[in-house]
Amino acid sequence: MAERADNRPNSLNLDGWGPPVVFLAVVVFCGLLTSALAKLPRPLDHRVDKELFSAGRALRSLEHLLGSEGAHPSGSLAAERVRTHLAAELLRKGWQPEEQVLSLATTWATGTVHNWTVEIEGRDPDAGWIMLLAHTDSVAAGPGVADDLSGVALVIEAARALCARGQPERGLLLVFTDAEEDGLCGAEAFAAQDPRLGDVLCVLNVEARGCRGPSIMFQTGPRSSDLLRAYAENTERPFADSLSVEAYRRMPNDTDLSVFIERQLPGLNFAFIEGHEAYHTPIDDLDHLSLASLQHQGDQFLAGLVAAQEAQFGEPAGSQLVWTALGSRTLFVLRAGTLQVLAFLLLLLTVLGLYQHMQREENQECKWTGALLAWPLWMFLLLLAAMAPGRIMGLIAGVRDPGHTQPFLFWFVSVAAVLALTGAVVFPIVRRVGLASALGACHVWQSVLLCALAIGAPGAGAWLLGVVAFGTLGIWAALVRRGPSGLQGASFWLLGPALILVLPLVNFLAAAYGSGGPQVPMALFLVVGLPALVGLTSLSPGRSLQLAVGAGIVCLSGSIVLLLLPIASEEFPRRQNIVLVSEDGETVKRRGAGEFEVTWDEAAFTPRFVETSRTKTGDGVRIGGVLAGGGPWGSARFEGLREIQLGGRELDGETTSFFALPLAGIEVGFLLGEEPAKIELTLQTPLERLGVDADLLRKPFHMPSGHGDRLISSRTVFEQGQEP
Repeated sequence: MAERADNRPNSLNLDGWGPPVVFLAVVVFCGLLTSALAKLPRPLDHRVDKELFSAGRALRSLEHLLGSEGAHPSGSLAAERVRTHLAAELLRKGWQPEEQVLSLATTWATGTVHNWTVEIEGRDPDAGWIMLLAHTDSVAAGPGVADDLSGVALVIEAARALCARGQPERGLLLVFTDAEEDGLCGAEAFAAQDPRLGDVLCVLNVEARGCRGPSIMFQTGPRSSDLLRAYAENTERPFADSLSVEAYRRMPNDTDLSVFIERQLPGLNFAFIEGHEAYHTPIDDLDHLSLASLQHQGDQFLAGLVAAQEAQFGEPAGSQLVWTALGSRTLFVLRAGTLQVLAFLLLLLTVLGLYQHMQREENQECKWTGALLAWPLWMFLLLLAAMAPGRIMGLIAGVRDPGHTQPFLFWFVSVAAVLALTGAVVFPIVRRVGLASALGACHVWQSVLLCALAIGAPGAGAWLLGVVAFGTLGIWAALVRRGPSGLQGASFWLLGPALILVLPLVNFLAAAYGSGGPQVPMALFLVVGLPALVGLTSLSPGRSLQLAVGAGIVCLSGSIVLLLLPIASEEFPRRQNIVLVSEDGETVKRRGAGEFEVTWDEAAFTPRFVETSRTKTGDGVRIGGVLAGGGPWGSARFEGLREIQLGGRELDGETTSFFALPLAGIEVGFLLGEEPAKIELTLQTPLERLGVDADLLRKPFHMPSGHGDRLISSRTVFEQGQEP
């Protein structure tokens, strides 16, 4: 049956180039609106009301903590001086700091850590402690201003601001841990040995994985439902989504909060993650730290601290909440069970609405089936298109992240690739199955995906609830207008509200995964925007081809520009892993990963060695360090857990610290001095005397081999646009 022409006046004209113009206009407008809604607060200086969190006051504390130090990894003299600065800063606030010197043995390391704690009594001495957590150490590669001295200063300022409002009901326990970067050692030691842990009600941790951007509440502990509700009531400008909890749970990452989550303590984890190029690099310094981000993180942390004073912590461990931020203004919280009920209700309404559309179109059943089967193919092809430019450029340039120095251009290229494939492949399929069927299939799959997430990973489904609700509303609204143009128009008009809900989360995932994983944020965008993208099919085949060719030219041109630009700069340093290998079991060779070779005496030393799984035999192997200046340096011995004096010259006033990993047959030792060491690693006993297979000495902590070599150790250096 032929479709009736809709000649009503004032109807939306979706012919010709209208759909692409509307689509791009909606995306651009929603992007600008989302950016405006997510604008970070103005940093408050030190003269503002004492009851408020002030980035200016936190910056003063941060400057006192850092002093003239640079990198201050755990065990170094610089780390000791930073802790001395911390004690002085705590005394200036009128508190009584206490140093904890604790020994521990974990699966990562064995040694001694130096934590600092402060008790601030509450009005009710029996009410328990609210723990505020940050770590004082940095990686060896950089000053660690954002990660995590900014967190230390933030905890101090947030505690001060809360106390300025009056004595808190519940006491505050400030814990500043050591050796977080070496495997959460300080937190593990505190949790295992401090008797106050039994009185801790919840833990608030602050971290950074970049140097700017909004503060994200990205992780919660068990039994945190009431804490989360109280946080939602107290916070302004929240940036949080339970999708981040589901994602973080499946990633090989940990923070100090992980130690206390394992012990079933409620908690909240805060971090800003944009500016990832500064994370664990030499430019994690004061010049690159965003004070607006520090202010936003402080406001969010203080809201969490107020919530911890109000919350009840008696709920059962099995209760689960999901949440999402609506327009970066309000935190929407609901139970996982409620999400499941709403998800299946929306699926039912979607199917019923589409059934009504099907009844109006004769002989469309087979087309609906084809469209439902085509949707997974579209998603696969479009995600492949998003990934392809980066992977191809990476192969040509020999790097994993070709968009490292130009992230916006990289994403522009990825979007152009998606549009090119849409015009060349997706549109012809849509024309074959019919526009109404294709649009309906998109909405059905949105609803099915929501139901699957609500059951399998409820935290990952909160963001999609509003999107599916808008889609269902559009389907029923489109019944007023006959023909596929009704669904098409609804898809365009409802794209805006859906994007406002999702774009902040897309931006978060883009910052989290960087140019190495464009498929993750692109997947969220396509789930939301695919109905409107499919609606562009009203373009004639000729114009669809023009769109594909034009977008392809843009993609190719952008890729060429990226390949011609430097892969590293002062503002975008790039990590290079340097690996020591033994290919024949007798000699040791140096291998540089990347575009240039770096000698060991130029490499930044990271005190990590091989993992193993069995006891060594014979006299063993020792990898020794020949000192040419100060520390740090290291030595690994495979001779059982007995102490052996290390060779090499010891610096005046320095001592050798031994770390025995709780894996049979390994010991690791460090000598940490004041100046960077020049290290020449030497093999003192042939590897063959270990009596082990070639594949055993693989996978150092930072970098698996993948080549069948016997990896002895790996180091990380940073390229900043010049040969080191």
